[in-house]
Amino acid sequence: MSQDRTLTVIGASGSGKKTLMGSLVYKCGLDLIKLETLTKQGINKFDQIPNFLKRIGQDVSFETRSGKWTVASTELAAQSCQIAICVLDVLQDDSPFTASTLLEELSHGASPHAKVIVAVNKMDKVEWSRERFLELVNATREAFIKTDGILSQCVNSGS
Repeated sequence: MSQDRTLTVIGASGSGKKTLMGSLVYKCGLDLIKLETLTKQGINKFDQIPNFLKRIGQDVSFETRSGKWTVASTELAAQSCQIAICVLDVLQDDSPFTASTLLEELSHGASPHAKVIVAVNKMDKVEWSRERFLELVNATREAFIKTDGILSQCVNSGS
């Protein structure tokens, strides 16, 4: 039985949140009429799709076999989401997502019961650096451990 669900996408400015949302909508949520409208409006990049949908009064959403997924557009809606996608930018050397900042971002941007997906973005720009990827995985792991077990079930993946 399909049902409506919500997810939130969190991350630093410029990390690729809008591109991820646009990609999901484009690949899973566009009918031919919306696709034609996007083409007529000159929308040809994934990161332009969420703003376009908001501008015409539509939800940023897509369909899967399990139902419709809507990207939470307010902090209140994000607090009740089923999934939080945390987008990390591998290019940011100052690593704004240390364990403490990641924990803060998760606590403000997601329900404590949400499943968390960590997306490491822009790996192609650093020639798939395993070292940098593992740095981000370890920072994420530390943040999950510091949540006192609420999200610690997610810790066991990634290395």
